[in-house]
Formats: sequence, C-alpha cells, structure tokens
Amino acid sequence: MLTTTIKQLSKMLDDAPRQKKLRMRKSFKHSKKKSKVGFMQLHPVEVARQMTLIEYDLFRAMESSEFLNQNWSRAHKEEKAPNILRMIRRFNLTCRWIASEILVEGDPAGRAVLLARFIFIAEQCRLMRNYNGVMTVIAGLQQTPIWRLKHSWGLLPAKSWDMWESLTELMSSTENFGRYRRAIATAKSPAIPYLGLALTDLTMTDDGNSSLYPGTTLLNIQKVPWPTPHPSSRKIAAC
Repeated sequence: MLTTTIKQLSKMLDDAPRQKKLRMRKSFKHSKKKSKVGFMQLHPVEVARQMTLIEYDLFRAMESSEFLNQNWSRAHKEEKAPNILRMIRRFNLTCRWIASEILVEGDPAGRAVLLARFIFIAEQCRLMRNYNGVMTVIAGLQQTPIWRLKHSWGLLPAKSWDMWESLTELMSSTENFGRYRRAIATAKSPAIPYLGLALTDLTMTDDGNSSLYPGTTLLNIQKVPWPTPHPSSRKIAAC
C-alpha cells in the first residue's frame, strides 16, 4: 500500500509541468478604483479553474520527503512538511468559505441557487481532474449547518441532484474509496489527488508496520521502499 501510494504521488508530482506565474498588469496594480466582485458575479467554471490553479501550485510545491514518517503531524511539522500543511489549511479555509457564502443568504431559494452553483463547481473540478477540489466542495456542503438546510436542498433541480449524487458516489468511502482510487489511477496527468486519503493511507501503513524486522535491528525496507534523499524528492517547482 505504501509503495503504491508513494509511486502514485511521485508520478503525479513528476508529471506536473513548469508553469509561469502571471504578473498583474500595471494598469490594474496602480488603479485607484477598487470594485468588489461578489461570488454570484463570477462564472462557476472560472471559480473551479482558479481553485484548481491555486491547489495545483500548492501540490507541485510538495517534496516527497514531507510524506515520510508522518511529518505533517509530528513535532516541527512546520519545518518538515510546510507544503502539506498549506494545502490542508487551504482545504479547511475553502470549506468555511463555502458555508459562509450559503449562510449569508437568508432566502431558501437563494441558498438553493448557491448550492446548485457549488455542485456545478465541484463537477468542473472533476472534469479538470482536481479531485482534491471535488472533495473540498463536498466536505463544505456536508457540514452540519449546510446539510440541515432541508428546505433549500429540497428546491434543487433534478439535474443538480443527479450531479451531486454522481460526485458523492465518486468520492464515497465505500470499498475504501474504491471508485475514487480507480478514477485517480486512470486519470491523465496532470491531476490533483485528494490529499486527505493519501495521508490516511500513509498513516495507516506507518502505524501498522514496524520500521525494523521483528527481533532484529535491520531496517524493514518494504516499509520504506527507497532511501532518502531520492531523485523524486526534489522540489517540483524546479522541474
């Protein structure tokens, strides 16, 4: 399990092409007029695209060494797994943003429109092979304050319900996330995996297997399939 997970993560990281950062035009940078753009003014496809670009940059910044020894949950985690922590925080922040956008709207019909909009955004993330983004939106909509809005959920059109059911089935924990695992295994690169499941797999494997062979001081190389540093542990940003 650990070998497969590390190979998948390394392949996705290695396949991430170098991208140039967009620079803000001076005309916008120095503009004195500032206008607020509301969520409903943004096209949902563009929202999904921006989510994917942000998460892609966070994902490609990770080093393979950050995934070793549960570095993201150990002491000095900020130094040993800074990029994993950034992506986790981004996930949580986006979930809270989704909930706040819906709850600020007081009208049930208006909330239904927002629900349908976020579901469509999740579907666009799926088409962009951003599975972390898909799970982010699902987690945001399944928060208790949102899930209990039965009246608003009841106003969703059938098309939105079909899309929602398809997405939740894809990311369902049934058969140990079987549908998602098959989807990510056959997805074309670049793709952004659901980070939470990868970390869970690594945690279970690390806790369930000794670092040493029983009764010896020999390293269990089946648990750690390659030494550190490894060529794939280079910063992907340098690719």
